[in-house]
Amino acid sequence: MDQGSGVLVLREPECDGKDYPLALSAIQSLGGIVDMLFQKTTKLK
Repeated sequence: MDQGSGVLVLREPECDGKDYPLALSAIQSLGGIVDMLFQKTTKLK
């Protein structure tokens, strides 16, 4: 909700996409960390 104009904004304006590869890389790295932590917890049992 854009309170200044009283309009409901359903989508933000599109960005130039320069940050997308960096964000994707960060998410992939976090996925690897989660996988590693999961493997370590299964060894504790």
